[in-house]
Amino acid sequence: MGFEPTTSSLPRTYEAPIDERNSDSPPIENEGEKIFTPSGNEGGGVSVASTNRPGRVHTHPAPTYQDLPMKKLDVKEAAVYGVAPIPGQKTVTLDTVLPGYPMMDIPTFYKDERVQNAFHAYCEDVLGLGFGRNDRGRRYHNALLKLAPVYSTDDRLNYDEINEGNNPSQMAHNAMTAFFKFCNSSLGLVTFNGELISEWISPTKGYKYGGIKDSNSAMSGRYYNLSNAAVYAALEKLPLDVRIFYMLLAMSGARASQLYKLLTESKERHIVVNDVSPEKGIRHKVVSLDAREMSTGTKRAYFYMFPGEYEELVRTYKPETPLETIMKSLNSLTQFERVNDEGETEIAACNANSLRKWQAAVLLRFADEHGQRLRTDEVNIIQGRVAEDSESVLVEHYSPKLILGVSAYSKVCPIVLETLPPAALSLPNPSEVPNPSGTPAKKENKPKEKKPKEEEPKPPRKPNAAAELLKKKGINRV
Repeated sequence: MGFEPTTSSLPRTYEAPIDERNSDSPPIENEGEKIFTPSGNEGGGVSVASTNRPGRVHTHPAPTYQDLPMKKLDVKEAAVYGVAPIPGQKTVTLDTVLPGYPMMDIPTFYKDERVQNAFHAYCEDVLGLGFGRNDRGRRYHNALLKLAPVYSTDDRLNYDEINEGNNPSQMAHNAMTAFFKFCNSSLGLVTFNGELISEWISPTKGYKYGGIKDSNSAMSGRYYNLSNAAVYAALEKLPLDVRIFYMLLAMSGARASQLYKLLTESKERHIVVNDVSPEKGIRHKVVSLDAREMSTGTKRAYFYMFPGEYEELVRTYKPETPLETIMKSLNSLTQFERVNDEGETEIAACNANSLRKWQAAVLLRFADEHGQRLRTDEVNIIQGRVAEDSESVLVEHYSPKLILGVSAYSKVCPIVLETLPPAALSLPNPSEVPNPSGTPAKKENKPKEKKPKEEEPKPPRKPNAAAELLKKKGINRV
């Protein structure tokens, strides 16, 4: 079971602390005041209670994990977010303030510099681990950054399903266990993404390990932090059919297998087009492709979103290249050399796994002209981490959840179009094409036609010096 994030964008209401109230203000009479109190659920959460206490009522938007400090909150700090503690309780946990905290997968959450610094301090002060080049703390750090997007305990249990058939190494499991103990000890979390910390680290789950087993899929199963420039540079390296799929994959942040199946097997594509609408907060035309039928287990899918410039492709494109060849093409043809954060030279690739991670990074880094960032629940909607619901196809155009995601996606469309411009569709095909083995196929060397040589005139025969001498003496050789 995984936590399904809320999509509500309505502000929360809370009562201002006593020292913030204006004593001259008249009390509010006969009016129910909404405050937030702990729900008492095992996994934490908040619920609305009604009181008739006087005082001025303030509003504060529901926080994301970025808004919260990396520690338990005292009573006054919790009140700022509309949370009232249980009587006698001195502190409030982060997953009480934000149910389902942090609402994102482990490696994405760990990329936050504040999280890394807090985890490093825990490893050094509590576990006694160092962070030198070969120290265990550094190996934990690297393992957490390279994890597949583990969002739920089911993802950890069936890790091979989200990582090209490969299970985590023992080091990766040890790193996750240390990480969740840190979450409980340092951050005071009882749950992570709505699931109990005790379930995350429970050995009775039977978590599998073994690391990379198939050397051919080793690189395709890895996750690289890609820059916009790297994603753009890969375009000219790919054959046209693979390039189109690559672009749609990166724009939507979809899982490759789900997008491919939807484009090749779906009998009818349900597409929603949202034009620019200031009233709805939509800044750019967005085309959304219904992918809910692709959801399987914990691999959720909602609507894949694309800039309006790609509407025709979204409606008509059907890949001709087998998925296996596409995946191996992205692994082999997009490789490039770079220096990683540890100062080591590595070979990276714009593979399918990394493209989904790239889109998430674009969404999380975005800030508008007022410095406002996308909310975590908006990012989750765009990447398909939403609960199943009973919304009718007839009312999808008016779905609050879809509009919330479209509005957020429209803000990053200029970045997406700059990195994946429509003009890239006109790039010439590269001379090399991939073969099913995953290595670039060699050019066919056709035998050159030999041109007939023109007969050159033979040089005059040199005179025989001995014969000439005998001839002068009157002696003829027979």
